[in-house]
Amino acid sequence: MPFQTRFLLTNVSGEAKPGRLLAIMGPSGSGKTTLLNVLAGQLAASPRLHLSGHLDINGKSRLTGGYKIAYVRQEDLFFSQLTPRETLSIAAELQLPEFASVEKRDKYVNELLFRLGLINCADSIVGDAKVRGISGGEKKRLSLACELIASPSVIFADEPTTGLDAFQAEKVMETLQQLAQEGHTVICSIHQPRSSVYNNFDDIVLLSEGSVVYNGPAKDEPLKYFAKFG
Repeated sequence: MPFQTRFLLTNVSGEAKPGRLLAIMGPSGSGKTTLLNVLAGQLAASPRLHLSGHLDINGKSRLTGGYKIAYVRQEDLFFSQLTPRETLSIAAELQLPEFASVEKRDKYVNELLFRLGLINCADSIVGDAKVRGISGGEKKRLSLACELIASPSVIFADEPTTGLDAFQAEKVMETLQQLAQEGHTVICSIHQPRSSVYNNFDDIVLLSEGSVVYNGPAKDEPLKYFAKFG
């Protein structure tokens, strides 16, 4: 039997602005993670997959503009016996060979630990399912810190609050909002966020069956938009 063409995303367009936190939302299967992966260049190559369109950052193609992009996955992957400080030190050594001295690297790592609110757990082991370590929210912020090592222009985060309690979710969202206010372009996919999480977003792209049904300011604006249609 011949393969049937299936469109995962159709005529998707939009804009993410520096200084504003953008959410990609929609029901399960609407294409949230697919869109995030396309934007971040994370889709695995396949002869059965066809992509078309343009993605520009500050007016230049993402492929040729030389911009650094960070991608924070839903799963936090670390060596459980290392501390956040050790984890970031290794990441810095791998990504920033220009640090000529250990002192400069350690100073940069310490600045990141303060910036991401990790200084109080900097020397505790990360831990895993068997060994207790830092909290889920701290692990998510450590994932963000690892991606910030190379000073990316754009940060993508795939469902960053999944599996976190209300307090930890809000701490992660505060961190993402802070990064946006510092001038990063921050884009998150998120599924059924509680109101305290949703209220952190400035803009929203709402998907349904792979198509954009709303693209604009967040808060109460989507309700006002859909109210026009009865």
